[in-house]
Amino acid sequence: MTDLSNTFLSRCEQVLNAEPGCAYEAIMAEFSAADDPRGEGQMLCNMAEIYSGRGELELARASLERASELLNRSSGITSLAICEANLGRVLVDLGLFDEGRAKLEECLLMCSGSGLRVIEGAVLGVLGGLDAREGNLEQARTLLERGESVLRGTTNQVELVTVLCRRGGLEVLEDRRDQAQKTLEEVRSIATRLGVSSGTSIGRMVGDLEEAIRA
Repeated sequence: MTDLSNTFLSRCEQVLNAEPGCAYEAIMAEFSAADDPRGEGQMLCNMAEIYSGRGELELARASLERASELLNRSSGITSLAICEANLGRVLVDLGLFDEGRAKLEECLLMCSGSGLRVIEGAVLGVLGGLDAREGNLEQARTLLERGESVLRGTTNQVELVTVLCRRGGLEVLEDRRDQAQKTLEEVRSIATRLGVSSGTSIGRMVGDLEEAIRA
């Protein structure tokens, strides 16, 4: 990331913390004066993470859509794939399932043969979770198993525990609660090693799986 990008990222954090209601417009006004599309796109992705964590999904979507345009013409495949994967997740979280699926499948094709294993595994997990939500349990299991297999071949434990949480949720839907409990135990073990707290997105996923098993 360039010095200019670091300056903007600092400004992003300041404005987001001080003025969350008008943060997007204020930061975009500063971005428009910069001739750094790659840095702008990367920081818009960072902004989207902050917005998403706050539940401001429409702002996250707008940030990622603009980032996608910028990175598509100015960056390598890795930054673009991360952006597209995050956009797909946000669209799913907004309930725009068809749009989210299309974006995620597009990202999966982008990752194929490019060595982007963590992104590939994460996207497979989101697609598997989407199929489980829609009642396509067999397809969900296939995708989640693929995602888990890919991620076990990497060092990224955060995405692995996310996919395992989704797998545990599927096992509950399949009425395989004993297996879901075993999955939960592995999830807890990884989460403990990572120092995950209950207030984080991962912590909430673990809590949701615990509740689903108890229900």
